Amino acid sequence: MYRLYILILAGLIAGALGCGKNPSFDALVATAPELVLPLTVAGTYDAGTNTMGDITFAQRGIDPYAVEVDDGQGNRKRLPDIQFYITSSAEVICSAYGTVIQKYKNPRDDDYEILIQINLHYKLVYDHVTNCPWNVGDSLKPGDILGNGGPVDDTYYPGVRRVEWGVRKSPDISHIGWSHNPVAFLINDSDKQLLENVVAQANALGYRDADGNPYTGIAYLEEMSGR
Repeated sequence: MYRLYILILAGLIAGALGCGKNPSFDALVATAPELVLPLTVAGTYDAGTNTMGDITFAQRGIDPYAVEVDDGQGNRKRLPDIQFYITSSAEVICSAYGTVIQKYKNPRDDDYEILIQINLHYKLVYDHVTNCPWNVGDSLKPGDILGNGGPVDDTYYPGVRRVEWGVRKSPDISHIGWSHNPVAFLINDSDKQLLENVVAQANALGYRDADGNPYTGIAYLEEMSGR
C-alpha cells in the first residue's frame, strides 16, 4: 500500500512538472481539477447526424449527471457520473494528469472500471472501458488513450458503446469520496455546449429519465454524497 502511495505522489509531481506547475503547492493540495472531455472531439456539432468530428453519438446521446436511471437490475438510482453512448469505436481519453490507482474488471459487462488519482483530494472515474493497456501505478496525462467504450445490450442498442465518466472528492487518497458533476471542472466552454446540444437532441427524440421526465441540463446538480 505504501508503495502505491509513493507511486501516486510521484505521478502527481511528474504531471505537475509536465504542465509547468509547482508540485509542492498546486499538484498536491485540493485544487479543483481542470478537465477536458473523455472523448476526442473536433469540429462543429451536427444535430442532424448527432456527430462531432469522428464521434457519432447514439440517439440517446448521454445520460446527464444525477439523472434518475434504472440500473438494469430493477433498481432506481441517480447516476453518479455522465454516461456517453456512441455508435463508433471512438477512443476514450484521459481528462487530466493523474495516476491509475484501481483497475477493476466488471464481471457482468466484461469491461473495466478505472480510478485515476488527480491530486490528494480528487479522482477521475471511468467505467465500462475496454482494451485498456494501463495498470495500477501508471502515470497519465490529458489525451492519453484509455481504450474504447464498453458494450451495451445489443437487444436494445445494437452497435452502441458506452462509457461513464465522473469525479470524486475525498478527504484523503484512501477514500473514494463524494460524487461531483464533472461538467463543473471542464475548462472549455465548447465542451459544455456540446453536452447541452446532445442532451437537447435526446429530449427532442423523446428520451426520458426513469420518471418519464425530459432530461435536465448538464449542470442539474453539483455534487452527491456516496459513491
